Amino acid sequence: MRHRLGVGLLVTTLAAGGTAGAYAQDYKVLQRATLGGEGGWDLLAVDAVGHRLYVARGTRVMVIDAETLKLVGEIPDTAGVHGVAVASDLGRGFTSNGRTSNSTIFDLKTLAKVGEVKTGENPDAILYEPKSHRVLAFNGRSKDVTVIDAKAGTVAGTVLLEGQPELAVDDGTGTVFVNLEDKSEVVALDPVALKVKARWPLAPCEEPTGLAIDRAHRRLFAACANKMMAVMNADSGKVVTTDPRDLPGQVRGGADGGHREERPHDRSRSQDAQALPRGRAVRAAPVADDGAAEAAAGDGAGDLRSARRRTLAGPRAAAAPRDIRFRP
Repeated sequence: MRHRLGVGLLVTTLAAGGTAGAYAQDYKVLQRATLGGEGGWDLLAVDAVGHRLYVARGTRVMVIDAETLKLVGEIPDTAGVHGVAVASDLGRGFTSNGRTSNSTIFDLKTLAKVGEVKTGENPDAILYEPKSHRVLAFNGRSKDVTVIDAKAGTVAGTVLLEGQPELAVDDGTGTVFVNLEDKSEVVALDPVALKVKARWPLAPCEEPTGLAIDRAHRRLFAACANKMMAVMNADSGKVVTTDPRDLPGQVRGGADGGHREERPHDRSRSQDAQALPRGRAVRAAPVADDGAAEAAAGDGAGDLRSARRRTLAGPRAAAAPRDIRFRP
């Protein structure tokens, strides 16, 4: 999914002491940077260990220092690149090159190309599953997943999805979830056995794109084109609610082990699930990190913005929807 916009970076933060809802007045600008250059943008990825931000720019990947927002380098010759998977423990990164249907493998420190691997047709989202040390490239046109052995840099196998994949998340224990936009489903995958473990309908949620996970409470959050978010039990596949305000306070807003307590009088004001306009791209992916959640979003006016969100208690969020990438 491609966004033809001018690109800049805007770092913002939420004021401390906010409630479980994310309110517009809680955000403030910390830092702004203009990236410039040609090309639209798509998914972002953060290397928490190397403190780098990877920005897909159509024909290349811009690599930004996450602290200074300065350009430190580029990964060239990535035609139609949609995203980057960061394997920090292996020191490798993997791109999803949509036009050439392959993945460029590069060194996280030097940014030098160290290999290339063929994928299915038009890889879009790409994810590193650390337990299995495998990278999953989700191919939109061939409607399958190319599973790559991240250590060897070779294809381990292909998993048929029978639907068009959008965003994917992993649960930290070896299972990967991906939503199928044209089927309005979530599919659970085993990247080692190379098989579909389960297939769950999202109804009444239609045309899902964004996907996030609360690992501690085993909840999936799918943002859909019909202006709703489905909250799904990650073990049974049951849609728990399409209104996250119905969830207990300790579950709402948390992910990757995080949680936030909610006072009863805050409930009516909560905005954990916001109406999303039909046709707007909604994307999410988890990125491992060590601190506050950070998001990046295109606002339709040419800005690419980062936002830092503070929780009231416990570890922090791993992912959130709407062209937004949260890092814990």
